[in-house]
Amino acid sequence: SPNGITGTWSPSTINNTTSGNYIFTPDANQCASPITLVVNVTNSIVPDFATTLTLCSGDSAPTLNTSSPNGITGTWSPSTINNTTSGNYIFSPDANQCATPITLVVTVTNSIVPDFGTTLTLCSGDSAPNLNTTSPNGITGTWSPSTINNTTSGNYIFTPDANQCATPITLNVTINSIAVSINGIDTLCIGQSTQWTSSITGGIWSSNDPTIATIDSNGTMTAVGSGTTIINYFIQGSCDTTVSETIEVVDLPTPSLTDSYVCVDNLTGEIIAPSLLQSGLSTSDYSFVWTLNDVILPTTQNNHLATETGSYTVTATHITTGCVGSSMATVSASSIAIGNATVGEDFNQNQLITVNITGGSGDYEFILNNGPSQSSSVFTNVIQGENTIIVRDKNGCEDLVLNVYSLNYPYFFTPNGDGFNDTWNISGLENQPKSIIYIFDRYGKLLKALKASGGNGWDGTYNGANMPSSDYWFKLMYTNKDGFEKEFKAHFSLKR
Repeated sequence: SPNGITGTWSPSTINNTTSGNYIFTPDANQCASPITLVVNVTNSIVPDFATTLTLCSGDSAPTLNTSSPNGITGTWSPSTINNTTSGNYIFSPDANQCATPITLVVTVTNSIVPDFGTTLTLCSGDSAPNLNTTSPNGITGTWSPSTINNTTSGNYIFTPDANQCATPITLNVTINSIAVSINGIDTLCIGQSTQWTSSITGGIWSSNDPTIATIDSNGTMTAVGSGTTIINYFIQGSCDTTVSETIEVVDLPTPSLTDSYVCVDNLTGEIIAPSLLQSGLSTSDYSFVWTLNDVILPTTQNNHLATETGSYTVTATHITTGCVGSSMATVSASSIAIGNATVGEDFNQNQLITVNITGGSGDYEFILNNGPSQSSSVFTNVIQGENTIIVRDKNGCEDLVLNVYSLNYPYFFTPNGDGFNDTWNISGLENQPKSIIYIFDRYGKLLKALKASGGNGWDGTYNGANMPSSDYWFKLMYTNKDGFEKEFKAHFSLKR
């Protein structure tokens, strides 16, 4: 023993697997007493670290703690984890903890690359594909930005969801476009043409509505109808490109002159009534140029007072659009008619009046007794007595008025006291006081003698008695229109 007592043990060695008592018996003659060693054998403590770890290559490795969750302290070898190579890491407990070493097996695997495509080329404005959130090899994640802009090139980053040992990737999107510009006049007047040009040659020109504007392969555009349309310029290539422009076609001004006449004096030839030419357009919207026989006139208004014959033209220009339109009219001379009227034979049952035009430069129509106008200068079945004929110039100059007498007689009368046709006489002879009418019955008996130049005529009586309805004869003594003494006989009817 440490104090010098010798002896023997029983058992002589300790069993390190089983608890038990071990007795020390001193040798004789040492005046020493035996002692007992009580040996307690307990199970070893296992530090409760995880024994496996899987890392993605390059991932941040955890720190190796020197104290286990169940309180065992110690040291690691190696002391830090290598995040690029698999290997074993041994934890050795500090002494006197009845603890056993453990081994941490670290497995480092290569990161999985999501197998999306990393480049994409689009034409500007093309429909862009959706960005899938699961790669073909099964990696899920999110994109930033989440959708592709189909007008601008840029990078789109895919970030895998956690715990997939996958690395981010970048999709590079390239947007190709052809920068094309077209130039030309986009507001035209009907009938106007203009040349369109483009910054890139070799394209195709077209018009959405050829009834408004046409454009040929060289870019020459012609306005054919009013309205709005679109012209297009198409470039074909890796990225088809169409450039469009809205075109407005404006109506031309439409002044509307009409042919007219000035009135002239038949004797002097001087114009006595000018003609007002009206364009039909307003001075607030248009400017005007007037010409006579291609000579510019001083008039700048919308109307012109024509005092000469000839060919007049008005050209109107729209103040805003600059569109131009014109109209032409001929101003001719016209005048009052010179002429006379003659009447046919006296007492002709189909009496005629003929107007004879002997002068004047107008276009005439003829009116009898304010009746309807006619183009013929001959009137038929005219009434007896005074007749008025108007020879009217259709072009607005003065009227010629003629008065003629048509000598005829009434073919019947009705002496019934109603105030209409109650007496019978021959009118138109008031200027012949010597004209005499003799009335007979059909047997030749003289019933009445009266002057055609005065009085109310025969009232259908004889010696105060009413004569019956019948035909009666008469004889007229008068001077005809040629100045000769004439006798005319005929008959008429009395009706009751």
